[in-house]
Amino acid sequence: MYGAVHVPELPLQALLYRRPELRRTVDAGAPLAVLDESGGRSGVVSFNRAARAAGVERGSRPPQALARCGDLRLFPRLPEAEAAVERRLLLAARGLCPVVEATAAGRVTLDLRGAGGRGRLAAGLEGLCRRGAGAGLALRAGLAGTPDHAAWAALKGRPLYVAEDVDALLEGLPLEAAGFTATQAEVLAGWGVHTPAAFRRLPAGAVARRLGRAGVEALARLNGTHCRLLRPACAAPRFERTETFETGVVSVEALFFVLRRQVGELVPELEAAHRAARGVELSLAQESGRPCRRTLVLPEPSAREETLDRLLSGLLETLRTDSPVCGLSVRLHTCPAQARQGELFSVVPQDTAGFARTADRLAALVGAERVGSPRVADTWRPGAFRMVPLKEAEMAPAAEAAEPPPRRGPPWRGFRPPRRILVWCAEGAPAVVEHGGVSSPVRACRGPWTTSGDWWTAAPWDREAWDVELEGGGLYRVYREGGEWFMEGVYG
Repeated sequence: MYGAVHVPELPLQALLYRRPELRRTVDAGAPLAVLDESGGRSGVVSFNRAARAAGVERGSRPPQALARCGDLRLFPRLPEAEAAVERRLLLAARGLCPVVEATAAGRVTLDLRGAGGRGRLAAGLEGLCRRGAGAGLALRAGLAGTPDHAAWAALKGRPLYVAEDVDALLEGLPLEAAGFTATQAEVLAGWGVHTPAAFRRLPAGAVARRLGRAGVEALARLNGTHCRLLRPACAAPRFERTETFETGVVSVEALFFVLRRQVGELVPELEAAHRAARGVELSLAQESGRPCRRTLVLPEPSAREETLDRLLSGLLETLRTDSPVCGLSVRLHTCPAQARQGELFSVVPQDTAGFARTADRLAALVGAERVGSPRVADTWRPGAFRMVPLKEAEMAPAAEAAEPPPRRGPPWRGFRPPRRILVWCAEGAPAVVEHGGVSSPVRACRGPWTTSGDWWTAAPWDREAWDVELEGGGLYRVYREGGEWFMEGVYG
């Protein structure tokens, strides 16, 4: 089985895809048409039902079209928007099968042999059309036994047509749609043949004598006895958009409006290709000619439009340009999308991008070395720890510790950082402790307990600790290091 999906009136649908605000005009019944101004001669190449009902024809010059429909709104053709629609169609089709051919403008053919039964294939094509409708694209699909029959079935799809009978498939199909040239159609009209169904009823020998090999091949295509080989589209998808402005832009809001539209076009392509953005490269073309390029690495690969919008909004706010912006380009660096299952016993941020943005703001306020997740340092030095950046920290709960040993003595509460104090010693032991401008004699003390380490590094340590009870009340742990005294904590 083969499938075909095409976008009817591609220039018009691409225009509405790029400018969704025009859909209200179409829904209100206003006539719209798209002009192709290439080649030095402008003509109508696509139009909606209201324009067709008013008498607008394909190929009409603008004065002719306006003469037939005074309310007609004309818009230039957008080749880049058409290319974006075709890329999205190709990526969506690859979600059904790996062998997809870009047959013509706005049409793809799928090799569905071995992909399942007819019911399953029909459901897959219908789902593709529904996803297209959700994106604002009216897709038509066909399912048949040959690529040509599938293409003709797609012309009759509303949204899907399954070709089970050749006569029913060819009924009402014009000769041009079946692949006949204008010259061949004119010759056949002289014979009284105006439809592919009528041509199919001609004797094969007579067709071969009068039309030669081209006629025999056309008859084989109509009968379904000829099945051509597909040419798979092998080009790797590029998740990139570029916009050029006629006048320089100096407003961040205007740039973000264009950027949001570009991201809105790229996100569905990411989903269709089962990819996620791991980085964003933003380039601004300035009138001064000086390039402005920024690269943003996402804290977690994402294909969510709101996440990318929020990150790019913050990136735009930090950019400074020396002249108006005349062009904008955004490129996504992608990786395979991976589904993450929620854990019952782990701590995972609900909004990873928002969490990373908050951490970056805190780092800008207090310094990057003061923001992170603490980890125990590889040393015996009491209280030593190191900070791990939040992007690298694994947010998992601490493992359940074994049953703690029985408690002996009063509880101890440490000060972080340790408080600097003054100590007067008598006979090598603390005698008076001064802290916060208040002196208190030592009633009793125990110690010293000496520890040292890291003598092989540039930052060795040597500590002498004491437990002291002050006459004013309180039992404290104090220590001397580097010739200075500190209060490490209090008991009780």
